[in-house]
Amino acid sequence: MRILIADDHDLVRDTIEEFLKRLGDQTEVLQASTLPEAMTLVTQQTDKLDMILLDLRMPGMNGLAGLTAMRQKCPDVPVVILSGDVNPDVVRGALAATVSRVSAKPPARTMSVTAPAGAHAGTAPPVDPGTGVQINLPSGLGTVEAPNEKAAGAVRAALSQLGVPYVWGGDTPGKGFDCSGLTMWAYGKEGIHLQHFAANQDVGQRVSEQNLAPGDLVVWDGHVAMYIGKGKMIEAPHTGDVVHIVPLRTSNAGDRFEGFFRPST
Repeated sequence: MRILIADDHDLVRDTIEEFLKRLGDQTEVLQASTLPEAMTLVTQQTDKLDMILLDLRMPGMNGLAGLTAMRQKCPDVPVVILSGDVNPDVVRGALAATVSRVSAKPPARTMSVTAPAGAHAGTAPPVDPGTGVQINLPSGLGTVEAPNEKAAGAVRAALSQLGVPYVWGGDTPGKGFDCSGLTMWAYGKEGIHLQHFAANQDVGQRVSEQNLAPGDLVVWDGHVAMYIGKGKMIEAPHTGDVVHIVPLRTSNAGDRFEGFFRPST
């Protein structure tokens, strides 16, 4: 049996390959970390592939459009979608492209994940988090001011979970979060209810990038993060990674950007 694993995370590919090889010596595994690599292998191995395990979010892949292109190359090879954030639109689109199955990736807690230096599992870096609308950011980023105390409290809550592993469907502090689970939990501590679904967190006041303030949510149709100020945001990114701080962005692996929202208003 020859199986292609197309996923941009080394840890995910290697973990799945290790599992598949336990099925027997006759299992051959091919790996690709980008859509162009996967398409090259599919073209070369069209008549030899028995199955494709495909992540929709990869460099060079525009979501379901990339899937459709691959399906045209190998219409008879079973394709199983592996995604860390399976939403109904993805499922419907994948099934329309005659995908055999849509499955959540293995949660991070089943893999060996090492937090980056300076990260603590559920404990903010050693800095006074601030009070009121003042937030003292970690890593020497300085002090910022939120538009209100609820937004400030949500930011402080999210920062307290730096280093916690990504877990699909997770919303448990110190244990694991997915993207919308982190923001839902952080705002829930401030009495603001958000749905555990990224695309449905486009609530409250829509704001422009120029007027972004700490606590505002950065929303895509398949991902969500929280702006913390100083051009940075905090997110639970994907399987195999941990809650971390990254530069603000509006692109996310083919997801449609919905905008910036302030749920604290």
